[in-house]
Amino acid sequence: MRILFATGGTGGHIYPALALAKRLQHKHEILFVGSDDRMEKTIIPQHGFAFEAMKITSYEGNVIQRIQALTSVAKCMVVARKIIKQFKPDLVMGFGGYISLPLLLVAQKMNIKTMIHEQNSIMGKTNQLVYKKTDGVIVCYKNLLNEYKDAKVRLLGNPRASEIITAYDDEYYQALNLSATKQKVLFVMGSQGSVTMNHKLIDFFNQASPEYEYLYVIGKRDYLKFRDKITNKNIHVYDYLELGKILKNIDLIVTRAGATTVSEITALGMASILIPSPFVAHNHQNFNANVLIKEKASVRIKEEDVTVDRLNNCISQVLGNEIFKKTLQENALKLGTPNAIDDILNYIEEILNA
Repeated sequence: MRILFATGGTGGHIYPALALAKRLQHKHEILFVGSDDRMEKTIIPQHGFAFEAMKITSYEGNVIQRIQALTSVAKCMVVARKIIKQFKPDLVMGFGGYISLPLLLVAQKMNIKTMIHEQNSIMGKTNQLVYKKTDGVIVCYKNLLNEYKDAKVRLLGNPRASEIITAYDDEYYQALNLSATKQKVLFVMGSQGSVTMNHKLIDFFNQASPEYEYLYVIGKRDYLKFRDKITNKNIHVYDYLELGKILKNIDLIVTRAGATTVSEITALGMASILIPSPFVAHNHQNFNANVLIKEKASVRIKEEDVTVDRLNNCISQVLGNEIFKKTLQENALKLGTPNAIDDILNYIEEILNA
């Protein structure tokens, strides 16, 4: 069998697809298709998968930009048809991002089976546009089952949740030379980092309590610009870390509320402080955070409310109260989907054999 993965734009779309593809590659031939100017162009080949690139314009923006995007989609559908005819997939699976739209539309017109995976608590535009004609729909949040009442919609979770369970690497962690006694707080603001949060966090880190040890993954883009502004020796600043290899030894994570991040937090049962990005489409990170807050599985701070005192108080609230910390961990774990990959593989087989 041949499976075409259509995904791109952000790590939240790309890494779940990669996690699933790694399990499928032993039985199926895999091809990824993504944008020619986004992170998937580099990341996917680095993981050993065949990759085809297309040039597409985002359909976010004003009227003129949306018209340009429609023209771009039309052009991409021509390219998508050529790719699909050459690869001859039995299934086209979209993991979100506007690059997946032309591929899913063409596959549906060619009567090729299609599936979509929605990582967030609200369905993205691309998935909304192809939903009706899609053979299988996988979601990660219960509220979407109530919104899309259809037997083809399954609450199976994020493949990254399964991958993160076994990702820890003690040798990698030990090489960081961290304290053996202090509780550890990890700050990470998305796969690309955050300029707005970098500015806010400099003051915090330079005044942070020596009671804890802090790791800050600042992002490759801003690492050189910001690292020397943090003078507190208790802060370890990195441009990049393989987070899966260390998360099991982190006492508290302060992070965005992207879909992949939330799936990792819940799969591992981590205590967390969520600072949803206000700059994402449809404010979906805030909706993702709402799920954890409702179940008392996390603490949330709005980006606009982030101050040195607020962060210090929240961190002390969690790490200074073992009962509260344990409650967050246990409630997060209840929301996890550690069997996501196996459940999705079974659904794929069901679709392919239907």
